[in-house]
Amino acid sequence: MMSSTRGIMPTCQEMTRLLSDAMDRSLPFHLRMRMYIHLAICTFCQRYHDQLKLLRHMLRNHGARLDEAQHPQAPSLSPEARQRIQRTLEEPRQ
Repeated sequence: MMSSTRGIMPTCQEMTRLLSDAMDRSLPFHLRMRMYIHLAICTFCQRYHDQLKLLRHMLRNHGARLDEAQHPQAPSLSPEARQRIQRTLEEPRQ
């Protein structure tokens, strides 16, 4: 990151934390704007963001099947626990 942008945009190291946080909760407007600007110019952080989104998608949509296929005899969650977790994942983030 160029030194002239220091203070305006987060560093790439800060972006990794912010991108992860943004997946779990809604960030304040000023942080979202700083992230948006950084992602617009930093291809490395764009790639990292795309990878996070892909991982989240794969785990949400295929996680149980991947786990069962790799470890068919492993202990698993009860159907009730799976439903609670699924409902939590589907709830809108605040």
